[in-house]
Amino acid sequence: IVLEGQKVKPTRVLDLGFKFKYPTIDEACKQFAVLTPKTAY
Repeated sequence: IVLEGQKVKPTRVLDLGFKFKYPTIDEACKQFAVLTPKTAY
């Protein structure tokens, strides 16, 4: 469902001036990878 399905656009929040910290899925995934521990606990 994350990679397929409805294409949802945040039109209303963008029109109101909201700025995403990571505007693309690629940027968000890269940041998530940086924050994820590389070794098991």
